[in-house]
Amino acid sequence: MALKVKLPKRMNILTIDHLLSQTVDKSLTPISDEIVYDLAPLEFIDPTGVTVFSNLIEWLLSKGVAQRFDIPNKNAGAIRFLDDSLFFEHYAGKKIFNNASLRSTTLPLKWINHPQSHLWIENHCISWLAKALETSKKSLVELRMCLWELFNNIRDHSGKDTGCIFVQFFPKLKKIVITLSDFGIGIPANVKKVRPELSDGEAVILAMQEGFTTNTTVRNRGVGLFYLSQTVTNNGGEVSIRSGNAHIICSEYGYSDCSQRSGYYTGTVFEIMLRTDKFDRTLADDEEFEW
Repeated sequence: MALKVKLPKRMNILTIDHLLSQTVDKSLTPISDEIVYDLAPLEFIDPTGVTVFSNLIEWLLSKGVAQRFDIPNKNAGAIRFLDDSLFFEHYAGKKIFNNASLRSTTLPLKWINHPQSHLWIENHCISWLAKALETSKKSLVELRMCLWELFNNIRDHSGKDTGCIFVQFFPKLKKIVITLSDFGIGIPANVKKVRPELSDGEAVILAMQEGFTTNTTVRNRGVGLFYLSQTVTNNGGEVSIRSGNAHIICSEYGYSDCSQRSGYYTGTVFEIMLRTDKFDRTLADDEEFEW
């Protein structure tokens, strides 16, 4: 008999655990070999919700779990958003509405292997972001490097070669949200190989410090997460990281450890928020950046 799993009313970085806890047990074993997602309660899903939902579906597929959707109210706003984002076309084989089409404010869900990631970021993601931010691709050179490095981290530290990315522009809120996730071993588990005494939150904060690395080589030693946080916060944005039991938010005011208010996340999800009204559009216009 199929396991029926209700999605939360609002699915975002704070409620993704609700979905995970119904489908995967603490030993990382699927709870059922057949799952029906009840989308009736779902009223809102943000970019992180979309990314994690996709991550979960892909991971369960890799475990041989059959999955389908129960959608009583097809006219709900969240359902139309997912349909326009081509979510159902990808996972159910067809759109719900024939006229569903990609919105200009959405860069749709993309599963991407590491060897393809740098080219996709350059030719698709950065071009799309430059248009949304009303700036040049050249001024986004630092952000480009950060996204490259996140995919490098997935390859180097998660045990996976594939990551999932979704980007949404909220013009009225003057912000762009980029979410990227994987279902690998997670940042805390990796850091604890060398610092086992740390809590998961402390481990993520340490991983974001300049110079810290668990690598045995000197390539990009300790640069990736530190450089990401500096690039985003220097432009008025914010980076949230969920990994293991950790939930760390990095803003212009420093680090906030919200781990006590969150559950367990298998792997790592990054939620990068850029402010379109605070982004420095002159950055790197006058000089070449060297990595």
